[in-house]
Amino acid sequence: MYICTDMIKSIEASIFELFDCASSEIEEFSRSLYDGCVEKGIIDGVSIKQKVSGFTTKRARQQIDSVCMHHLSRRLVGAMDEEVNCSNLAELLLSYSPVANFLKAHGISFTNDAKIIHMFHNGIEIVPEFQSPASSRIKIRLGQSDYTQIDQCVNGFAFADRIDKAGYFSHLCRCPELISDLAELLDFPLLAEDYERCSDYYLYTYLLPINMAIMNNKEDATRLEKENMLLTECFYRMYDYFCEPDRSTWFDHGNIYMRISDEVSLTDEHFQKRARLDFPESERMGDDSDI
Repeated sequence: MYICTDMIKSIEASIFELFDCASSEIEEFSRSLYDGCVEKGIIDGVSIKQKVSGFTTKRARQQIDSVCMHHLSRRLVGAMDEEVNCSNLAELLLSYSPVANFLKAHGISFTNDAKIIHMFHNGIEIVPEFQSPASSRIKIRLGQSDYTQIDQCVNGFAFADRIDKAGYFSHLCRCPELISDLAELLDFPLLAEDYERCSDYYLYTYLLPINMAIMNNKEDATRLEKENMLLTECFYRMYDYFCEPDRSTWFDHGNIYMRISDEVSLTDEHFQKRARLDFPESERMGDDSDI
């Protein structure tokens, strides 16, 4: 069982399927979500999670064993082998992937030494330092940080029903963060411009075993904790659905950040679908301030 999280109607249908009760009872519970959980205008999120957990324990007819991960991706045109695949960063940079070939055509290449990835520009090794957010992110992603943190994972969000309202949506519309960071680090704005010109924006949906997904960076979360995290956010959205009919007021602040282990890539085994995203040129201007 999984919650289909691409649209609010899909969420509603999945919730109806999960719980052994009438749709009217689901609506009543959703409408009463905040009752007793707000004090002096402050929402007690812990109490709401406990409320959802209690309702789930009593009324769920089955377990959630899989979760959707929605991945925003700017893909190079003609990259047929990437139609369903989603590679971790090490695999992406160290193979003959379309991204690695694009970077090589612009004089940027990579080699590795154990878990450390080395970067070269026009044959000269570039060692990023903690001098700016862009160079710091690249240093961590290449495994060159003095810290144990390495960020090479495939990531996304648990919900896509209002993902276009998230700041990250507009941030990624031009090119992947890695490309924009490299353009800044190397003072090479043409890199980002060329990538945008040669690529299209997509939303990929993958279905993952719940034990494979790391939600909101809580690596030690149990299956029940992940289930409660997901269902709590579902009921926040169901509350909006029943009580806030003006969808222009809906935001995406509560979306669950999702990732998998750094060394794992996704293939057709987990692929569900992809949709090309249209992003008006007028809305692209000035969006770098969102993140």
